Amino acid sequence: MKNIFSFVSLLVILLQLSAYSQVNDINDWINLKKYAKSNESLGKPAAGEKRVVFMGNSITESWAVLDSGFFKDNGYIDRGISGQTSSQMLLRFRHDVIDLQPVVVVILAGTNDIAENAGPIALKDILGNIISMAQLAQANNIKVIICSVLPAYDFPWRHGLQPAEKIIKLNSMIKSYCSENKIRYVDYYSNMVDERKGLDKKYTIDGVHPTYDGYKVMDKLIKEAIKENLTSDNYPHEKKTEKVMNEEKKVTGVGGIFFKAKDPERLKEWYSKNLGLKTNEYGATFESRSVDSPEEITYLQWSPFKEETKYFEPSTKEFMINYRVENIEDLVKELKMNGVTVVDSIETYDYGKFVHILDPENNKIELWEPAGK
Repeated sequence: MKNIFSFVSLLVILLQLSAYSQVNDINDWINLKKYAKSNESLGKPAAGEKRVVFMGNSITESWAVLDSGFFKDNGYIDRGISGQTSSQMLLRFRHDVIDLQPVVVVILAGTNDIAENAGPIALKDILGNIISMAQLAQANNIKVIICSVLPAYDFPWRHGLQPAEKIIKLNSMIKSYCSENKIRYVDYYSNMVDERKGLDKKYTIDGVHPTYDGYKVMDKLIKEAIKENLTSDNYPHEKKTEKVMNEEKKVTGVGGIFFKAKDPERLKEWYSKNLGLKTNEYGATFESRSVDSPEEITYLQWSPFKEETKYFEPSTKEFMINYRVENIEDLVKELKMNGVTVVDSIETYDYGKFVHILDPENNKIELWEPAGK
């Protein structure tokens, strides 16, 4: 079965590469005719239908071929066109996205711009095209997901452009834009890159296009993002009420200070003897009362860990801070929308809910919603 997938992958890639060498139809440079009949046959969404459209290049177009079940089973609409740049996608965005009246659009663009398929273009202008597509979608009340450009060490149809660092820079620009504008950013790059900053060989044949195995990695990442957008009640131009804004209170205090020590037990004894900390097997617990709610007791945990602890991973720092939060589920959704790295899933214990994230300097942060909040 795996050999069959590999053969189909190779065949699709050969067809894609041949498309790069073809001269564009001067009368239809953006290839509106490709999906014209399909768009017409779709018509308007049925009552309750929540359409999701994927806008992209050959990576998106091949996705629906090599991993067709993913699109059929979820009812997703593929509007990828081989060889296209972000400029071409922007010009056909109204025909192939807006006119279909989707609830969500998934944008994956930039590879062919960096490959200079339509000539050299500055990274800021690639980003500008992506931003324009996002703004057009939002103006039409369509939720937006923007994806990272996949890693590539070289392009088989245009060697020597050294795209790896350009892709890293463009992804950083895209991620920053998403964070600043509360748009969901999906990071394929970090999950598929190899030591050369190219697409990992286990996910590709030609170094640019994913195989079936590569698409399965992408399936999981994008499906989670789509699910979050579909279940969110907030649309691009809806104003939040004061009640909702109050419910979005984030950090309410510091819940813990954790740090590595050569000898945690000896250190606890020192703090107990010299500074009067009432220590136990976990460290020491400080109690206080909330200014806003004096009847409420809050806790701060002070805990030294052994130097070899794995609890702070993937961070290599010597410390970790725990912050008390409210509405942890909604907070995690917002953090993901902002492109923040969420290390794990929310876990629930008798004393509350926990999840871990990384800040821009790779400090691991523990978020804790105390039980009963």
